[in-house]
Amino acid sequence: MADNNQALAEKIGTLVLTGAAAWAVRKGIVTIWERSTGRPAPLDLDDDDIGITEAVLFAAVTGALAVFARRYAQRGAHRAFSRVSR
Repeated sequence: MADNNQALAEKIGTLVLTGAAAWAVRKGIVTIWERSTGRPAPLDLDDDDIGITEAVLFAAVTGALAVFARRYAQRGAHRAFSRVSR
């Protein structure tokens, strides 16, 4: 029974850390985008005012950093729960 509780706690912790990492990455990307381009971040990629190059670049950067943040949040949660369960 303790293994099931630990597994559930680790899953919840991973979910929380992943959500926090995604939020931080999004805030960081928007801030860096606006400072470097002088334009608002293209949050609606279907908007006709946004060029295809800008939309693809923003989507690629956002996707890459989201995967990076998710992967390291999962690893961090696993390490933290491994230390706690010793």
